[in-house]
Amino acid sequence: MDLIDGDHWLLGGKDGTEPIAVSFNTYLAVLSRGGDYGSKRVAFSQPYAHVEVSTVFTAHNHSFSFWADKARYFAHPLTFETMVFGGRLDQLTRRYETWEDAMAGHRRIVRAVLRAERGTPAPNVRPSAN
Repeated sequence: MDLIDGDHWLLGGKDGTEPIAVSFNTYLAVLSRGGDYGSKRVAFSQPYAHVEVSTVFTAHNHSFSFWADKARYFAHPLTFETMVFGGRLDQLTRRYETWEDAMAGHRRIVRAVLRAERGTPAPNVRPSAN
């Protein structure tokens, strides 16, 4: 399997949370049968009406810094991603190797959002005159 083939991942393992590198043809076969390619939400939070935090399995390896080292690229795939939409931390992104790391990272990002937004009115909402 080369790097182009190995950039496609499915969730597998005993509990369906382990990223497994697959060939491009396998990935296409799963999609063509209407199968779940594994791009799924791991966690979602909306700590404020104007802020969402989403953690997903991306089905692609985002460990670009390891691109030249095939062994390391496949050994440490960053296939999970947390992203903030809205608020002061808008577009903040973190990537993880495992489902468990992604869950823990999601909780950390939600706490960071809560700290960053504390005392901040929602966009386009004026504080009350009272």
